Amino acid sequence: MKTLMMKIFATVAVFCFAVVAVQAAGEDSLKTKTYRNDFKIVGNASSLEIKVRGSVKVNDADTEVTAITPGGYLTIRKTTFGNKKELTISSNDAGQLSYEFYDNRTQINFEPEGRKWLADVLLDVIHSTGVAAEDRVRRFYRKGGVDAVIDEIEEINSSSGKGEYFSFLLETNGLSEAGLSKIALAIGRDIPSSSTRGELLREYDYKFFSNSKSAAAYFEAVNNIPSSSESAYTLRHALQKHKLETSTKIALLDAVDHIPSSSERGSVLRLYNRQFDKDQRIQEKYFDVLDDIPSSSERGSVLRDLMRDENLEVYTFSKVLSSVRQIPSSSEQGEVLKYAIDNSSQLSNELFGELASTISRIASSSTQGEVLKFAIIEKEPTPSQLVPLIKAVQSIASSSTQGEVLRAASAKMRNDPQLSDLIFETVTRIPSSSEQGNVLLTFMKDGNVHPDFLMKVIDASEHIASSSSRGEVLVKVAEVMPRNDTFRKAVSEAASKIPSSSEYRRVMEKLY
Repeated sequence: MKTLMMKIFATVAVFCFAVVAVQAAGEDSLKTKTYRNDFKIVGNASSLEIKVRGSVKVNDADTEVTAITPGGYLTIRKTTFGNKKELTISSNDAGQLSYEFYDNRTQINFEPEGRKWLADVLLDVIHSTGVAAEDRVRRFYRKGGVDAVIDEIEEINSSSGKGEYFSFLLETNGLSEAGLSKIALAIGRDIPSSSTRGELLREYDYKFFSNSKSAAAYFEAVNNIPSSSESAYTLRHALQKHKLETSTKIALLDAVDHIPSSSERGSVLRLYNRQFDKDQRIQEKYFDVLDDIPSSSERGSVLRDLMRDENLEVYTFSKVLSSVRQIPSSSEQGEVLKYAIDNSSQLSNELFGELASTISRIASSSTQGEVLKFAIIEKEPTPSQLVPLIKAVQSIASSSTQGEVLRAASAKMRNDPQLSDLIFETVTRIPSSSEQGNVLLTFMKDGNVHPDFLMKVIDASEHIASSSSRGEVLVKVAEVMPRNDTFRKAVSEAASKIPSSSEYRRVMEKLY
């Protein structure tokens, strides 16, 4: 059986004590523990030192040692007001006990003074150290079952000692569903040490996961572990060792939500993604827990890990986008959205609309632009899917970013009659005249422009406030337009509305 060991410092009533457990290996592989307790009462110093090697049994009254593992021993040394008493009980190879009792440095007979002194101090030794745990667990279990053992564990002072008792209790055969649940809850409640709690839960998880009731109690115990690393380690262990049922998954996710550390929460959720459940009730809980993680980078990391599966259902992908909207960091939102776009084999028109809506809510204009360019250029959306993306350009606060997106995507958007009205509406809404002009010039860059689209460029030019930008666009139109009276008239009328006479002349010279 695994031995639980730790350091614990506690304050009890008006005295304080320290318990230190040190393990040393001998040739017979027995384990040696040394416990040192220092405490003061009303300014008068008392100390208690215990050394034990092997397993110890005591009588039912906890006043006598009845057996020690052959070759083992128990030494108790107590000093009070300068008076030191020491008792060593040794077990020979046949298991026969012998006693050496000292009052200060003088050896005296064990009978009767040594036996009386042992009866006075033995229960304190037991409660301070966990000595005789196996024997006492059996005794209390016979008398009152799990409840009696747990009541006695509450009297044990050290975490390592409590751990010993719980270990022996969990080794008991025939523990009921209710009994296992009580033990799990008691581990989470009664042991001060996070590491001892976690070690017990991991070592005996196969017992707790034997039924849903004790499994739920197991995760409630994890909730009460103060250490983020220990609670996360215990949850990861459960995910690695067990295929969890629906109700158990919800309990696990609730336990994740109780972990203070963002990185530890993320580490558990990334592992959970390997068992990601399509049940919508569980997904609701999963995303609630994810959205509670304080760190934007951890949220993003978990979402990207989840999307390694390119076949996320529509409901799940929609929940991912909703979760992205909750991330405080614009840059992290952008990284997750680009990953979502790149790792989604097919997106419906509805999801493209939700994607565009999510992009529109990003606070950073540059990030909005970066994601929109990625979606338009890399994903090759259909015209109907482009509609919400173009509308999202209108939500960008920065004129230069609006222009950058429209220029980058011009080859995808121009010459498409389904999109032309929306494209030019978007261009005319750009506050900057130079950006409006630059976008329109990009549309005509290679000269291969549909006449209907070119006519809309002429109409859009009238919305440009800057005479020089308007003139530059119309000059370019004059270069690439069909040579007919319809276009000459349209360009001439647009040029006549330019406030600057010099810009008007420049256009007309190019036109004729």
